[in-house]
Amino acid sequence: MEGIFSEWEHFKALYDHGKFKYFQVRATYTDEAGKVTWTTIDFMTTSGPLEVKNVEPSWIYNDKWLDNLREELIGCKEEILPGEEVGLSFYRSLGTDDLAYLESRLRSWFGDISWLKIYNGFDEFLKSLEGS
Repeated sequence: MEGIFSEWEHFKALYDHGKFKYFQVRATYTDEAGKVTWTTIDFMTTSGPLEVKNVEPSWIYNDKWLDNLREELIGCKEEILPGEEVGLSFYRSLGTDDLAYLESRLRSWFGDISWLKIYNGFDEFLKSLEGS
């Protein structure tokens, strides 16, 4: 239920700021084995795909959760247009060490992650909307 609540809060903020385009978008991509597969993107916004997570900090260290996140981000990355970025918003803020670990895993998968914007907490996400 927490995931639905955090997605609802993000939707309201996106809608109120005129940034909402679509909800629950299906994205296809080719995985590492060459198989065409798909994932569901939480939101398409005026600045690109947005994934919303409401997780316990310990989940950041769970390989199964991380593998799922990687697949979601691959699908999101396939959907960005020039000038857009993928947003990854954590409803609850992560600790400094947790965020650093996550960023190191992201870099190990993708190398350059300049296409990805991480919002560490809903308040940070809201500030980004108010500043745009």
